[in-house]
Amino acid sequence: MSRIPIISDTHFGARGDSVVLYAAMEEFYQNIFWPAIDAEGGVTTILHLGDVTDRRKYINYQTLSFAKHMFFEPARERGIAIHWVLGNHDLPYKHSLQLSSHEAFREYTGVKIYQDATTIHVEGVPVLLVPWLCDENTPSAKIAIRQFDGAVVMGHFEFGGFEMFRGIPNTHGMSVEEFKHFKLVLSGHYHHRSSKDNIHYLGAPYEMIWSDHGDSRGFHWWTPQTHALDFVENPHHLFHKFT
Repeated sequence: MSRIPIISDTHFGARGDSVVLYAAMEEFYQNIFWPAIDAEGGVTTILHLGDVTDRRKYINYQTLSFAKHMFFEPARERGIAIHWVLGNHDLPYKHSLQLSSHEAFREYTGVKIYQDATTIHVEGVPVLLVPWLCDENTPSAKIAIRQFDGAVVMGHFEFGGFEMFRGIPNTHGMSVEEFKHFKLVLSGHYHHRSSKDNIHYLGAPYEMIWSDHGDSRGFHWWTPQTHALDFVENPHHLFHKFT
């Protein structure tokens, strides 16, 4: 059975295009992410659940080059398609998804973006991909969610009651009621990995701010035929405490 890598909240350009964070990101991609994909063999698809980039309005030239070198170029060299579910940080507008940071990566024909709720098939398994919800796409997304008869939904959701960061729950957000009947709901957006019943926030792949200290980071393998999730932890830490 094939496994599909799922990653989210990569936030290229975070912390004001910090070169220190560049180094932490590079360590993850070169020593954890791509070696794991090469060792798996036969990977043809990567699912990215939103917030590829950090700044909503623009991208630094250095960050653009870095993102291409770390993520998009290695995928193209390996013949791997990237399915990118747009997150809120990928979008300059709060009311629309018609313009996104994908504009900076149009040269990569193997990248497919999702600005509307869309059903795709991964290894023959139907998956409903739901991007960040705003005024423009919420009505059609709600219809798609009600009509979807598959078992797996993936998106960039802001559900209430989940921890945004470890120990810091979000007191507002969407209700999970419409999603309770699905077998598996996977989401980006919150950087802390957490699960409640069938809903799983996958978290960010590396530490970016001090509140991330000591919180597990990494990416996941998903097995479509069994819905199993396997976490690959990033052992490298950006923040340290000396006592």
